[in-house]
Amino acid sequence: MQRIWWSAFVLAGILMAFLLVGANYIFEQGNVLLGPKNSLADSPSTIKSSGGYPDSPEGPDDPGRPVESTGLPRTAPLCIPVRTPQDLDNVRNNLVGNYCQMNDIDLTNYSLEPIGVGYMNFFNGVYDGNNYSIRNFRYSVPFAHEVGIFGTSYGLIKNLYVSNATIIDAYYDVGILVGENFGVIMNSHASGKMIGNAEERGGLWGGLVGANQQGGNISTSSANVTMVSMVGNIGGLVGFSGAYTNIVDSHSYSTISTILTSGGPVGGLVGGIGPFGNVINSYSISIIQGRSVVGGLVGFVDKSTILNSYSHSNISGGSILGGLIGDVSSGNITNSFSTGVIRGGIIIGGLAGIASGGSFGHPEENSIIFNSSSSTSLFVDFGLAGGLVGNANDVKIIGSSSYGFINATREGVSSLGGLVGALGNSLGGVTLIENSFAIETIYGGPSGAYIGGLVGISGNGPIINKSYSQGTVFGGDNIGGLVGFSESTYIIDSYANNTVQGYSVLGGFLGGDFNSAIVNSYSYGRVIGIILTGGFIGDGFLTNITHSYWDINTSGQSQSAGGEGRTTQQMQTQSNYVGWDFTNVWRINEGQDYPRLRWQN
Repeated sequence: MQRIWWSAFVLAGILMAFLLVGANYIFEQGNVLLGPKNSLADSPSTIKSSGGYPDSPEGPDDPGRPVESTGLPRTAPLCIPVRTPQDLDNVRNNLVGNYCQMNDIDLTNYSLEPIGVGYMNFFNGVYDGNNYSIRNFRYSVPFAHEVGIFGTSYGLIKNLYVSNATIIDAYYDVGILVGENFGVIMNSHASGKMIGNAEERGGLWGGLVGANQQGGNISTSSANVTMVSMVGNIGGLVGFSGAYTNIVDSHSYSTISTILTSGGPVGGLVGGIGPFGNVINSYSISIIQGRSVVGGLVGFVDKSTILNSYSHSNISGGSILGGLIGDVSSGNITNSFSTGVIRGGIIIGGLAGIASGGSFGHPEENSIIFNSSSSTSLFVDFGLAGGLVGNANDVKIIGSSSYGFINATREGVSSLGGLVGALGNSLGGVTLIENSFAIETIYGGPSGAYIGGLVGISGNGPIINKSYSQGTVFGGDNIGGLVGFSESTYIIDSYANNTVQGYSVLGGFLGGDFNSAIVNSYSYGRVIGIILTGGFIGDGFLTNITHSYWDINTSGQSQSAGGEGRTTQQMQTQSNYVGWDFTNVWRINEGQDYPRLRWQN
């Protein structure tokens, strides 16, 4: 009995010593990291945490990455360490594992196949790159799909850099990090080049992710890529982002060229998104050469929201080109803007090429552009171009603006507007411009037609309310300071201050009109024309103009097809504006200025 008691005492002592000493060490069982001890947490050079690089000799190539001096937290979940290309390759053997990358990995002499490809063979674990990089990924397999470091992911990928990657000849669902994402990607970044093949007809190419499928979420991530492809559905960050997806706090720097005669949408950040997706607090800086449906941020938006985002782009293409969005259908663009240069053929907008509503007779599906702007230079071959939107139908444009230059590059260009090129309305739809303005120089050429300081051509019942234009408008016929030609349009409480010059049907406010109503509006810009030239309107039929005026001194015109002429002194006197609301809509500094809208700064 004494011997048994003594043996138990010795074993207890050994166990106590083991616990005291072992507390200062980290152990590995097989290949599984059991978690950091206190000594590891106090030694930041041992491992990088998910919050950033520690200050160690193995620091990042990118000096912009954050530095954290505390290493991993003292308590960490079980994770499988990834140190070598073979460790990375072995992830495919356990697609639900919890992985943490322990150092930079160079794939220069290693052929890595995408991890998790095929139905029921997707990655569904956690991969924490600890802000380390995977370098020099190379992949060239004709007609391959689900291509990237990860082929298809339903899991969580975070804190990972994939740098200097090259992908050649792949087919569809192609991204440097993930080919097809259904999961979550956080704080991850990619750089490299993607080059297509002349026989390809696939698509869904993205600098970070090829296809962000239903429910996929990407945040605080970026891509810096050069892409050359025969196909569409291409984006600098994501090729296509599907229903109920989110892209937040992310950006791209991209050079994209697509050379098919037709194809899917192309965007500096995302090729296409929707329905019910979101791009929030994101931006792109890009150079894009595309054919059709090209946007500096997103190519095509379907029933989705663009919020607090912007693009700076140099775009060239054929049709449906926009500085921010190529084509938006039943979408919402709020607090967003675009800058840059756009060169193309037809349907071009500084912010959006096309903005339209949804189903017939459903005004609740209108697109909305709110508190957004563009500052762009447009070079147009054929027409339908606007400083903000090229072609707007069933859309509400509220509190938005455009600044810049619109130039026709050949004769016969038509439908150019400082804010909107062509403004329309479907039966049962509602199209509205309100509290908005354009400050533009528009050159339509001697044979250009339907050119206006705010809208080029308008018809079928849209409303323009409490808006204005300023600048220079030059063309051939149907040239107006606010609208070039209007039909069945309602214009209320608006004004124009433009130099208007052309050949025929010119007016300081309207060029030509059929069956529209203009109420409580005015113009005072210079008007220079030869035939059918008026201070307020050049020519009109069944036009109803009420309490609207033009300045006969500044316009140089004493005649008009409608409106009432006033001297400059009379125009700067409030009592001459019969029926106007100077309490809620207008204000005036009498004797010094013309009436201004109260919402103006």
